[in-house]
Amino acid sequence: LDKIPPTVVSCPESQVVTSDKSLAPVTWDEPVFTDNVGVTLVIQNFRSGHYFSYGHHVVAYFAFDSNNNSAQCSFDIFLRRFDCIDPPPPVSGSRVCGNWQHGRYCVPSCMNKFQFMTPVPKFYRCGQEGVWDPPTGFPACAS
Repeated sequence: LDKIPPTVVSCPESQVVTSDKSLAPVTWDEPVFTDNVGVTLVIQNFRSGHYFSYGHHVVAYFAFDSNNNSAQCSFDIFLRRFDCIDPPPPVSGSRVCGNWQHGRYCVPSCMNKFQFMTPVPKFYRCGQEGVWDPPTGFPACAS
C-alpha cells in the first residue's frame, strides 16, 4: 500500500491585480504535481482565467494518487480597483496624499485660522478594494 503523498513541483506565486472593471480575469500557470505511483486526480476551486471580483481570493489545488494520498498548492489573488483616486482637498484646507503598502492615504488639514468643525481621523486610507475609509470625503474647514 502506497503511503507517499504527491509532491508539489511548482505552485504559482500570489498576485495583486489592478483593474478598472469590478470583474476581471486572472491567469496563472497551472501547478505541477508528481507522485511515485502517479497523480490520478487534481481538483481546484478556481481555474486560470476565472473572473474575480474586487477583494481577496484564495485559489487552492489538491492532487491525489490512487491511494488517496494528497498534496495541496494554494495562493492568493488580490483584485484591486485600478487606482484610488485622491479626494479633493477640504474647503479652506489642503491635503497631503501618498502611497502605502496596500494603496493610498491622505491627511487633511485646514489653513491658518480655520479648523474642522467635526471630528476628523488622523488619516484617510484607500486599500486593496479601492474604497476610501472613511468613505465620506473631507469635511470643510471653518473659521
